[in-house]
Amino acid sequence: MGDDSSYEEDFSLENTLFPTDIELPKKETKKEENPPFEILSMENIVQDVFDMVMKVQSFLALPSTISARMLLTHYKWDFQRLIGEYYETDPDTFFRLAQIENPFKSPSNDPVDDSKDCKICYSDSPEQLYALVCGHKYCTTCWNSYLTVKIADDGLNESIVCPEQSCKSLVDDEHIMQLVEDPEVIMKYQRSMSNDFVQNNQAMSWCPFPGCSYAAKKSRPAKCPCACKCGLEFCFDCREYWHEPVTCILLKQWKNSGDSETFQWIAEHAKICPNCEAIIEKNGGCNHMTCRNCKHEFCWVCMGEWRSHRACNRFDESKVFGHREMARFNHFRDRYVNQLESLRLEGIAYKDLEARINDMKDHFSMTNNEVRFLRDAVKVLHVSRRTLCYTFVFAYFLKKNNQVEMFEDNQSDLESAVERLSGYLEREMTAENVIELKRQIQDSFKYCEQRCNVLMDHIREAEENRLWEKNN
Repeated sequence: MGDDSSYEEDFSLENTLFPTDIELPKKETKKEENPPFEILSMENIVQDVFDMVMKVQSFLALPSTISARMLLTHYKWDFQRLIGEYYETDPDTFFRLAQIENPFKSPSNDPVDDSKDCKICYSDSPEQLYALVCGHKYCTTCWNSYLTVKIADDGLNESIVCPEQSCKSLVDDEHIMQLVEDPEVIMKYQRSMSNDFVQNNQAMSWCPFPGCSYAAKKSRPAKCPCACKCGLEFCFDCREYWHEPVTCILLKQWKNSGDSETFQWIAEHAKICPNCEAIIEKNGGCNHMTCRNCKHEFCWVCMGEWRSHRACNRFDESKVFGHREMARFNHFRDRYVNQLESLRLEGIAYKDLEARINDMKDHFSMTNNEVRFLRDAVKVLHVSRRTLCYTFVFAYFLKKNNQVEMFEDNQSDLESAVERLSGYLEREMTAENVIELKRQIQDSFKYCEQRCNVLMDHIREAEENRLWEKNN
């Protein structure tokens, strides 16, 4: 159960959806024969980038990879469009529109630099000198320093020119990979190329989880979450947390319904105990609160007494005083925000789930199969809580009818099941209660999963039969 312990207060909506220090539970799913999404590592993406660059370089017989990559960047990595424009336009115009010097033009008649000194440090040491097509020579040490600064400090990753001030020759990718010594700088250069490649590819998307380096590639249209290898399930179309049953358009409308400060404020961090007026702070996902001061049990959402509490998901117009629409929005906003906050707190609580499972195996002499229930329960809680969260957004846009009454009953059942499961999972497991608590958790997560499926099946069925009416 939640209590009045303090917790970190400085967080944003983005960090609530995608907390940076939490490893999300991995979802064990059966492999599809033709899955709609392929999850690519950074190494996979870099290889795809170089394959595409080499394809263009070979097709157009370009003298360097940098020209090929600059062309791909200009045409947003659309190979067919690039080739089509090439054959429909004269070479000078084609390269000028891409802001690239025509690589097929004859070089200038400037005298060839036959000196053996570096043009930066003027060292005449036997160290090898490298030059671009322009002929300006620099030693490997100066090349490394120059390129490292341009990539690591200046952020000029897409088009780095020759160090000679008046020269516009571009440094090709092969030289950069050969002359830069720091692996982290090379990785940053590759990331820059990969980022441009992914962002300009409509069939690809970076995973929105902070720090995750995986990207998803969509092979066909799909109305299902994209499951990244980091554990996050997200919407490929809008790059938001997976938000079924809410559409991307409605979710955007919902976020625009309140002022920006409303959605930066995630949850009230403190409330007053309805019995003794002590200050209560929430530090767990469960909404069943117990005041440490007077032991009063109440619901964190509606502040009602827990013993007689059934559900507080319905909006009751008879209790509204003042602006009806504002009160209605606040009703659903508060419940959405509260579920979002519970999702965040539960994510923090179970980030060390595997360590807890190993601890159970050691203390209670359990096998891998015997402790699997805890992992399954946390996954069900995570999915059910997330679904419940977005059903309040969904409900905000519904006009009252018989279908909404059924929906609210199912939503109420899921809410109760989620809170019950969350409460069981927050209990300390001891030698005395391990068998009974395990049984309670198993029964609870199975029932919770069932109620989540019932709610979603009803939503989809009513959607197919066009039974929902939008509340304007």
